[in-house]
Amino acid sequence: MCRPGAVAAVACLVALLLVTGVPRALAQPGMTTPVELVGVDIVEKLGEEVALDVTLMNDAGDMVRVADYFNDGPRARTGDGRGKPAILALVYYDCPIVCALTMERLRRGMNRIEYIVGEDFNVLVVSIDHTNTTDMALEQKLASLLAYNKPRTDRVDAGWAYHTATAGNSRRLADSVGFKYNFIADAGEYAHAPAIMILTPEGKVARYFYGIDYDTRASEIQLALVEASRGEISATLMDRLILFCFHYDPTKGSYTLQARRVMQIGGVLSMLGIAGLVMILRGQEKRRSRRRAARAAKAGSEAGFPLPPRAAEASARRGDADGTASSLSNSPAVSDSAADSAAGTAAGSGASVAPMSRAGLPQSSLSASSSPGPRHPARSRPARPDSTFRRPNFPTST
Repeated sequence: MCRPGAVAAVACLVALLLVTGVPRALAQPGMTTPVELVGVDIVEKLGEEVALDVTLMNDAGDMVRVADYFNDGPRARTGDGRGKPAILALVYYDCPIVCALTMERLRRGMNRIEYIVGEDFNVLVVSIDHTNTTDMALEQKLASLLAYNKPRTDRVDAGWAYHTATAGNSRRLADSVGFKYNFIADAGEYAHAPAIMILTPEGKVARYFYGIDYDTRASEIQLALVEASRGEISATLMDRLILFCFHYDPTKGSYTLQARRVMQIGGVLSMLGIAGLVMILRGQEKRRSRRRAARAAKAGSEAGFPLPPRAAEASARRGDADGTASSLSNSPAVSDSAADSAAGTAAGSGASVAPMSRAGLPQSSLSASSSPGPRHPARSRPARPDSTFRRPNFPTST
């Protein structure tokens, strides 16, 4: 609820204008900026380091430094040593409208993020009002832990970090991230723009999210955390793919699709598809070759002339396994002249010659248990003519 009085009404109006983003619109030529909003703005300082030496008081009443949450600070690393990015929200705990909505929507957004507060990243909330107390900070922390839908652990408790600060320290921290705010003395309120900042594990500003719709933009916040951590947050494959295809556009304040990256992914998928198709076709061809080789070997075995495996496979590749089996059963494998030469050589050496089959194999090598087939006796050779010349007897006349 707004505080009673006319001044409070003005403060509420200012808060509503800030929520709807009107300050930037009022800055256009020809439009008058309310006095309460003069100097209220957010000057983006992407890539710049926050004020790490600023001292804060946490929700437990302990003095901490901003540096404790970054680099090698005691709250900066995960259990396995990875650096943690952080979400920074500058609010004040008794804010009537803007800050209450900011913290509530931030809690909803964290419930929609797959990563865990305290385990993968930290949420740092700092009050810009030096009159806020540690009890106020603890109350907001407990509200966040009760609303959080992840299991509560010591790391989760430490990850939701609420702080108070002196006026000078809160101003230094706000100035380091470009967060400009004014104090309205008559209303006792602060005029500021609603926004959160994404910080890298080294404490540098990576992204700004304006407004209070953090619950509906949870997916973008998740991508920003992954990008800020440079993959140290153990990003899912889908997050990495989205970050490869999308690029943060500072002019639009959102992620935009990159056509070049999409074409690169399409090219890689096309190459993988072609390679897979070639492998499938080669596998099918090898299976067909084996089937043809098996048919050729079976045909030769039925004909009584089993083929060696290599010969059968070579015949199958030529696609003439049936012709091979037919030629083996119908034509001699060894010519007559070769057989004569072999017989003469054996006779000259005194060795015994085993009867040969038409395939050029000894008859004894054919197994009796093989499939029955036509047997071909050795071809008989005609008797050689006598080399002695004999004069024919011609009849004589009487």
